[in-house]
Amino acid sequence: IGGRPAVVPEISGTSWIHGLNTIVLDHDDPFTEGFTVGDTWA
Repeated sequence: IGGRPAVVPEISGTSWIHGLNTIVLDHDDPFTEGFTVGDTWA
């Protein structure tokens, strides 16, 4: 790649859809930026 030796990864296989999700954002959520265990159990 770019004139240099490199390992080019390749992925193959089979997959299936196991479900579909809908993500909803709540403006009143106190953890809109996410959380860690220390945030909730400290």
